[in-house]
Amino acid sequence: MGDNLRDERLRDWIASCYREGYTVDQMRGILAGYGYNVAVVDGVIESVIHGCGVSADKQSFRVKRLVKGVMAELLNLDVKMLFRKSEYVLAHPVNFIDEIRGLSGETFSKALAYVFLNICVFSFFRSGVVYFFEGSLLYFAVNILYFVLLWSVLFAVSGYVVHRIIRMMGGIGSFVDTMQVLAYSWGVIVFAPLPYLWVLPLAYGVLLGVFNVAIVHKVDKMGAGIAVVVPVLIAAVAAVIIYVLTGSQA
Repeated sequence: MGDNLRDERLRDWIASCYREGYTVDQMRGILAGYGYNVAVVDGVIESVIHGCGVSADKQSFRVKRLVKGVMAELLNLDVKMLFRKSEYVLAHPVNFIDEIRGLSGETFSKALAYVFLNICVFSFFRSGVVYFFEGSLLYFAVNILYFVLLWSVLFAVSGYVVHRIIRMMGGIGSFVDTMQVLAYSWGVIVFAPLPYLWVLPLAYGVLLGVFNVAIVHKVDKMGAGIAVVVPVLIAAVAAVIIYVLTGSQA
């Protein structure tokens, strides 16, 4: 195949793959394998995706398939791979996303399963800290559910906000690209169950997000920093307010 990116057959192929659920990374990889220029391909893929209409039924189907995929990953958890990904994140903060994407079989479902599991671990130990001071087993159980729901919602909302801001600043990556980076950046939440000390993993998580959002969206680190920091500040303020209102020790 040549480099004629105006070829309608190419655009039709991209549209077809997108409607079938292929990610931008998957399409990019296939086209790069055929010799297409990746930088130019990204622009064409973006153009085609913007022109694709997806019905509510189709979107609902995708969400259900994604949820099933995440559940399957959680039920068939590969602990060794989990620690391997955590090692990549901690050892390669500047470009961990490249390391993780190089893993065989890496998918968006795996990224979401990773962050959800880490949120659950954080919620368990954070609730344990509260239980140590409060001494109520019921409060401990309720707190786990509360923290899991709270941080899962914050993750989804902050991811959407980051993506909207970075796209307005010229980012070319997809929503999946953004959420995949944030999913692994949020993995450091497991180091944040103790009061006051959560500031350190928060700061490190922000740096992880900035460096790797810049990679997937092909923007400078200043733009990525603005996109990542704004929702983090909003989420941090909201979390502190909630902790204060519920009587938790922040």
